[in-house]
Amino acid sequence: MASVITTLGEALIDLMPAGADGTLWHARPGGAPMNVAVAAARLGSPTSFIGHLSTDRFGAVVRAHLAEAGVDTTQCRITEAPTTLAVVDPGGATSEPGFTFHSAHTTAVVFDAREVTVPAGLVHLCGSVSAVIEPAATVFGSLVADAASAGRLVSIDPNPRPAIAGDVRSFRRRLDGWIDHAHLVKVSQADLRWIEPALDHGSVARAWLGRGVRAVVVTLGGDGAVVHTAAEAVWVPASPIEVVDTVGAGDSFMGGLLTRLYELEVTEPAALDDVDSAQWTEALEFAGSVAAVACSRVGADPPWRHELP
Repeated sequence: MASVITTLGEALIDLMPAGADGTLWHARPGGAPMNVAVAAARLGSPTSFIGHLSTDRFGAVVRAHLAEAGVDTTQCRITEAPTTLAVVDPGGATSEPGFTFHSAHTTAVVFDAREVTVPAGLVHLCGSVSAVIEPAATVFGSLVADAASAGRLVSIDPNPRPAIAGDVRSFRRRLDGWIDHAHLVKVSQADLRWIEPALDHGSVARAWLGRGVRAVVVTLGGDGAVVHTAAEAVWVPASPIEVVDTVGAGDSFMGGLLTRLYELEVTEPAALDDVDSAQWTEALEFAGSVAAVACSRVGADPPWRHELP
């Protein structure tokens, strides 16, 4: 297979609390698009990341993190813009993590119109930072539209961060544009409660399927995950784990899901229609096991393949 998994968006630094008195912080590589790329690469998938990386000290940490995982960064722009920072409230076993972003004039958003070559294969967009703040949002939106027009398999995770996504109506309009080009959507139930609080995940999935999406995967936290297709809905329970924090869990799940689909040779939109219920079950279970390991340790730290149970 010559195709690769390409993720689009930001690579940043998560500042994680490291002391009880609030005066110590641990800087860790993060950013949903990069987390997905690292997760997929650690699991053995050929993976590419497209975004801006800084020449500053945090940028060096991010670049080393990507290189260690084996992620191809040849289409990244190296810039003197400072690395984006996210101050993280890790939450806990039963609560979602919170993020405060320091993004103005940083690598996540200061994106030029330089031509990039998106490698052949699946293209994945996360809606967290770069996809919602200009000028980066327009650049990445165009790359997704071009990929879909070229017959690429396009994957979307809305992954809204309300503090920077704007009001929910504005985010829905942006999301509608992504859905027009998407073939696979992964979304958490927690995110759906913000995006469409009046609707259950089945209703949202049916609406997206009616617009041309071929599969909608909804992660349900401790209740597992479900995939909705035109033919069926397949649910799997969550992998048992003692949760340390859930930072990066959804991104690890996404990296696991994309890896398993890649291994099933699902690299074109039509191939999603050929994934049967047994294969979806196995793919969701695999992705869940990846997320479970990530939840057992601090920060966005997806497992290597040999670390899976």
